[in-house]
Amino acid sequence: MARILPRYAAIEYGHLVSLIYYLLDNKGRLVVRDNLKHILKDGFKERHVREVYKNFAFYLVDFMRVKNNNGSFFKNYITIENQDIIDRAFETSNGGVVALSMHLGNWEFTGGHLAYLGYPVSAVALNHAVGFVDRFFKLQRKRLGIEGLPFKDSLNICRMKLKQGRVLGLLCDRDFTGNFISSTLFGEKYYLPKAPFLISLRMKSPIFLIVTVRTGYQYKTIVKGPFIYKSFNLNEMYSMVNRIVGAMEDLIREYPLQWFFFQRFWEKPHDVVIL
Repeated sequence: MARILPRYAAIEYGHLVSLIYYLLDNKGRLVVRDNLKHILKDGFKERHVREVYKNFAFYLVDFMRVKNNNGSFFKNYITIENQDIIDRAFETSNGGVVALSMHLGNWEFTGGHLAYLGYPVSAVALNHAVGFVDRFFKLQRKRLGIEGLPFKDSLNICRMKLKQGRVLGLLCDRDFTGNFISSTLFGEKYYLPKAPFLISLRMKSPIFLIVTVRTGYQYKTIVKGPFIYKSFNLNEMYSMVNRIVGAMEDLIREYPLQWFFFQRFWEKPHDVVIL
């Protein structure tokens, strides 16, 4: 339906499906509600939970509709804010740069937009449990110009891609391995994956934070940074983590209904992937 219907009609159809899923997803609905209450405080309304599901459906519809990276989707629907940050990060690097993204908006569109703008993009993604879903997502990312990297045993591959001068895309807002680093988000203890920061530290690579969020029926890619190491030691890495979490908090506060984080963000990671 997403591919057959005109875009506007497909999005409305997706919103209808999202409402049904919102009503059926008892466990997920409670998690989203708890997260939003921490972020929005007294401004929280129950309709905000429904909006998260609607926004997620919006992204899925557009992601399924994109057929190739001929540039038309990015030209017509996406703009970028602070692109100069990416160029400044490359200017201070001896190789590639680390692009940290989040489950805020659509990170696949972030990678595709960077590829459309001429940056060589490689990104690590966790495999989906369902085989045909995993194959579909990998194909779509390839169509968007993203070189997919395996999640397992990715450390050496990531280092090689940085040596080649590429943009290395990594998600930084949820840990999947149990090897985390802690910080504070919205006054709560928060656990981030350690690997992206260790990779950037070992490779002495600058970091920028990047997300692509919806603005009406359009999208906007937002870049923050660059975050550059003053020295290359663990204390500096922890300082870097806190600076980036501060930028993450600003983005989440601005777009709370587009943060697709389906676990309570202050809980220690569980059901992790053993590498």
